[in-house]
Amino acid sequence: MHRKRLNDLVNKDGMLYFAGDSYTGQAYTMTEQGIVEHVYDVEAGTIIGKSGDILPLPEKGALRIDYDFLDRSGEEDALYNGEGFSGVSYDFEKTELVAETSYSCGMSDLDFREWHVSGRPKSIVSSKRSIGWYEDGSLEEQSITKGDFRVYSLNTDAPNKLRWLALTDQYDYDPSVLETFGLAQKLVLDGNKIDDQVLAIIEKREDFANITVLDISDSSVTDEKIADINLENIQELYLSDNKYITIETLHALKEKYPHCDICVDDKYL
Repeated sequence: MHRKRLNDLVNKDGMLYFAGDSYTGQAYTMTEQGIVEHVYDVEAGTIIGKSGDILPLPEKGALRIDYDFLDRSGEEDALYNGEGFSGVSYDFEKTELVAETSYSCGMSDLDFREWHVSGRPKSIVSSKRSIGWYEDGSLEEQSITKGDFRVYSLNTDAPNKLRWLALTDQYDYDPSVLETFGLAQKLVLDGNKIDDQVLAIIEKREDFANITVLDISDSSVTDEKIADINLENIQELYLSDNKYITIETLHALKEKYPHCDICVDDKYL
C-alpha cells in the first residue's frame, strides 16, 4: 500500500490521482510547520475516512511531525522547537513514506515501521519483537525479546535462506519450522536451545551440502552429535562455549576431516 502526502496527489473533479492513475493508499495532510494533521484512507481516488493504521501517540498532547522538521544535529536527541520531541515522525523519500517512528522526550522508544519505496512493508519493530521483509515479501529477520534479553532471532539471506538462528530455552520454538527455509553458505547457530534435534533437522537437508562455514556457540549440542556431523563440504567450523562438546572429540573430528579449519574458543586446532 502506498503512503503519500496529500499535496503530492492531484485532485481532479474531487478524485485523487498520482502519476495519472486513481490513487489507493494513505494520504497525509500537513501544515507549513510539518505537523501532520490528518491521515486518510483513500480507495480508487476517493477519501473513505480517517485511517486507523498509524502508530499511537506516546502521550497526551504529542504531535505527528514530518521527519524533515526535526532537529537531529545532536548525537542522540531529536528536537522540535528546541525541545526533546515526543510524538511520531514521518520520513518521506521523495513522495513515498518510508518510516514512521515513535519518540519520547527526544529519544526513539523502539516503536517504528518501515516501508520499501514500492510501498511494500520493510520492517515492524517494538520493544518486544521485530520482523523485517525483503522487497519481494520474503522474511529477512525476526526476533523476540523478553525484558532486556533477546530469546529468539532469525536472519536470512535472500531468497529465504537461513543465515542466523539464535534460540534460548525461554522461547518455545518448533524446530520443524526450519524446514521452510533454505540454507545459506554461512550458517550461525547460537543459544542453549540449539541442540542435537535442531542440528539433525538442518544436517539432513539436501542443501546442507551448500554450507561452507558453520558457527555453533552457547549450544546444547552433545559430543555424540558433533562427532557424527558430516563436514565433507564445510571449510570452516567455529565452536565457542559449547559445554557438552569436548576437545578430544574435536581433535578426532579434525583427523577425520583435515581439510576443515576447526576453531574452538578463538583457537584453531
